[in-house]
Amino acid sequence: MYRLSLYLEVLLMILRLLVLAVLGILIIVLFCIIYVIYEIDEQRLKYLARISQIP
Repeated sequence: MYRLSLYLEVLLMILRLLVLAVLGILIIVLFCIIYVIYEIDEQRLKYLARISQIP
């Protein structure tokens, strides 16, 4: 019985670490997406500014 509870504790610890790892990866991916969108937006603004200066 004691051995089983030890295994369960280890499993819970591993699950908790996995959940934290997945959350961390999701946060990093979210920041990457936001950064890419921001960069594209900035490039478009520069492009529009260049077009409007031509005439």
